[in-house]
Amino acid sequence: MKRGHPSIVQPWAMVAVLLTGSCRGDHPTTNPPSVEPSVGSTPSAADQPCPPSLPSSARCGTVTVFENRDTRAGRTIDLAYVVLPATGAAQPDPVFVLAGGPGQAATQLLVLAKSSLAGVNQTRDLVFVDQRGTGASNGLRCDSDTLEGILQGPWDDANHEALVKCGQSLPADLAWYATPAAMDDLDDVRVALGYEQVNVWGGSYGTRAGLAYLRQHGEHVRSAVLWGVAPPGQPYLRTFGPQGQAALEALMADCATSEPCRALLPDGRATIDRIMARLEQAPARVAVTDPRDGSQTTIELTAGMFAGGLRLALYDASWSSPLPAMLAAADQGQFEPLMGLVTQVAVAISHQIHFGMFMAVTCAEDVPLLTEADVVAADRTFVGGEFLRSLQSSCAQWPTASLPADYLEPVQSDVPVLLMAGELDPVTPPSTSELAARTLSRSRVVPFPATGHGTSNASACEEQLVRSFIADPDPARLDVGCTKTLQRPGFLIPDGG
Repeated sequence: MKRGHPSIVQPWAMVAVLLTGSCRGDHPTTNPPSVEPSVGSTPSAADQPCPPSLPSSARCGTVTVFENRDTRAGRTIDLAYVVLPATGAAQPDPVFVLAGGPGQAATQLLVLAKSSLAGVNQTRDLVFVDQRGTGASNGLRCDSDTLEGILQGPWDDANHEALVKCGQSLPADLAWYATPAAMDDLDDVRVALGYEQVNVWGGSYGTRAGLAYLRQHGEHVRSAVLWGVAPPGQPYLRTFGPQGQAALEALMADCATSEPCRALLPDGRATIDRIMARLEQAPARVAVTDPRDGSQTTIELTAGMFAGGLRLALYDASWSSPLPAMLAAADQGQFEPLMGLVTQVAVAISHQIHFGMFMAVTCAEDVPLLTEADVVAADRTFVGGEFLRSLQSSCAQWPTASLPADYLEPVQSDVPVLLMAGELDPVTPPSTSELAARTLSRSRVVPFPATGHGTSNASACEEQLVRSFIADPDPARLDVGCTKTLQRPGFLIPDGG
């Protein structure tokens, strides 16, 4: 097997991971609650110096908005933005980038200018706005300090009390940190920067935000490109377990068609059942390296943590490539290979995602829609329903926003929309794109075979489709032939296997 782990790439996941630095720090930039500055009725941008790592043509700054958009009084938020101007002859309509999570800052996605949006940037500005509650726009963090806490997740029962206390101490009225207010913020930035129409690009949670913007400000949208669609009113939590199970079954089916892979896992799915049963009886002590400082740490690996790590590894086809060998090793009590990969990804998530923002959105928009049947359905899968139960428990003590009356209704629009999804996606499969497309009269759903939530094996095809669609947003004319050539990356087999 190749040494090391697969490169960590773009999994537009429930919590998106992108190992790129933010343009700014994550410190709040709000005015104190007692101060009531004059925020004009017409939004205006305040220029700021850009970091030296950005192109000299980049423009950085802030647009100040009231946290409470109804009363327009009290605390304000300085929304941080970065504009990467078109590298060639510019069209008047830029691309606004909406990040995943919820909880990821858009300015952490500047790398898109050199990957998925490189072709688009030749003719259009790229605009990255840190959504309220993320990055330098009053980023709401609720981080676990220990590596074991990061692997468990802040919403785990073991971290429940700390998470609730964090929510109570954040410098924010959490009732104003759901998607609708954030999309009104985004339109204020559009006005302040002087754009009449924009194109929207969103991944994972960013697709929900993009659809919400389309509903609230669709007259200013020329086109929308969405990857891994999570429509409002259709929470990914509802199929959290079953869709993860489907991705695992697809992995096992593909492994069974490869003789070397089948030799690694001759028992197929029974191997996972066996590992889980052993961990239920007695958690394993596993040595892992903390990527933050290179130190060695021993964690107590429970069945639930193993299941969560396994599910995370299914998010991107490149991550699942070594998974059969990792599972074979785990069956022999060697959990280090799998947990080494999972640790890298989990720490990246912890760095990228503002979990206070994640909770504010999820507790308002997703958890209230969960039913007991949804939790029971998760119980029937390898993922289990404990994550959902823990999240419900934490959300019960988390202040939540009141959503507009129509927020959970399907978004209706005649704006051209391209919806893309990986057929191996364990969280937002093509079926969720199809659901959203029913009320988008000029839309097209493009499934990506052999592709997960991330696009490591499909990046060139994705970039081609995005560039073509934004240049000519006619769904019927889009040539999607490149998707027919996509294949799952070959399984990595140990030397001599």
